[in-house]
Amino acid sequence: MNPVRIVVDSRVRLYTQELTADALEGLRIAFTHENPAYSPTSIGGAGEPPRYETFEVGERERVELDDGEFMRTPLSFPRGGLGRVRAVLRAHGLTWTIEDRRTWNFPEPGFPDHRFEQRDYQREMIDAAVARQNCLLHAPTGAGKTCAMFGLIARLKRRALVMVWTGNLLEQWEERCRVELGFSPGVVRGDSDGGHPWLDLAMQQTIVSRFARGDRELASRYDFVGCDEVQRFAAPTLFASVDPFTARYRVGVSADSTRKDKKEFLTRDLFGDVAAEVTENRLVENGAVVEVEICVVPTEFRAPWYRYRQDFNKLLAQMVADEARNEIALQIAQREIDQGEQVLLFSHRVEHARSLDATLVQRGYRSGVMLGGAGQAEVFRRTAAGLRATGDDRKMAGVGTYQAIAQGLDLPSVSRGIAVTPIGNNRQQVGQTKGRLCRSASGKESGRL
Repeated sequence: MNPVRIVVDSRVRLYTQELTADALEGLRIAFTHENPAYSPTSIGGAGEPPRYETFEVGERERVELDDGEFMRTPLSFPRGGLGRVRAVLRAHGLTWTIEDRRTWNFPEPGFPDHRFEQRDYQREMIDAAVARQNCLLHAPTGAGKTCAMFGLIARLKRRALVMVWTGNLLEQWEERCRVELGFSPGVVRGDSDGGHPWLDLAMQQTIVSRFARGDRELASRYDFVGCDEVQRFAAPTLFASVDPFTARYRVGVSADSTRKDKKEFLTRDLFGDVAAEVTENRLVENGAVVEVEICVVPTEFRAPWYRYRQDFNKLLAQMVADEARNEIALQIAQREIDQGEQVLLFSHRVEHARSLDATLVQRGYRSGVMLGGAGQAEVFRRTAAGLRATGDDRKMAGVGTYQAIAQGLDLPSVSRGIAVTPIGNNRQQVGQTKGRLCRSASGKESGRL
């Protein structure tokens, strides 16, 4: 047989007529994933498909040749799976050629150099991404993943887009860009196209909306597309936000790729394998982070019914209403503030966070509420600024929800955290919450959650 022709743009494309039946079946199997969220009898699994098929079979095409015409059927796979496609072809004795149609049209010779000197492991992350082009980068909170991304973009000196999943992260990227690269990036939002010649930022949902309304020009506007905290991107729209981009470089960054919904296969299909992984021990040895001690504080709270009916929302409702339990958390916060520490208190519930904050203020402590949403942005910024203060003004607390402050928030001097509602059964959430306390800072020797 002639070599199988593979075209790579936003996806990996070939034609069924050039494949053997066995190879075609092997490819279908390689890109079919059982859905861990599906259950035919579970309410939680309602509406979930039993499996995900990330390959696409297009409409048959009529092709005109000198000696006649014939019909062919296009087949495509997510771009992170190119290695899997080649492995299946090889296993069935097929060879292939690759035509690279990815976007590589926007060199920016005036792109500034990165102003920061990278640590050795950050350089390793950058080198790995440059070599792999489509990949995931893993590093714990405090490793400086954002710094490594800026270093990568500055090395490539190509027009770039970075997607994030929350407004707070977007603001942090804007500020960090001004500090690390020396310019204000464009922002794709509403009717604004961003339009900066070097770097645009956008939230995932904005990009999904743009593609949904037919903005195809966006797909080929960049040579580099990066996604920060990619494991947090919503599964229903993950493919819709990333898959259409034809940029040569597609890089996802996170502490790890595990997802709460266990659909890590979606991330791997889009981005490919992990090209570099940094361990927490290496960061501690390097001085980039401090160790975080986890302390378990017993309370008198009891919910015996939970053994038989694991209704987490009902459990939370009872916990946040338990005055004795809340008082223990407040006493810990007050003790740590009195000892000169900065403290974050975490809850699942907005009103619970407001109540804890109000009580601390009533008792004469400096505290600020930290919640998501545009209406809370100014209060959030003021509290964050207070938690970044030094000297006599540094003793204070910030109180917020896990969703608002347990990831992506850069407060190096904060050393104490209180998980007022439980996260022990969510390994990734524990890691993210610890990450708010592990960043190194002058005079900071350790963290405690």
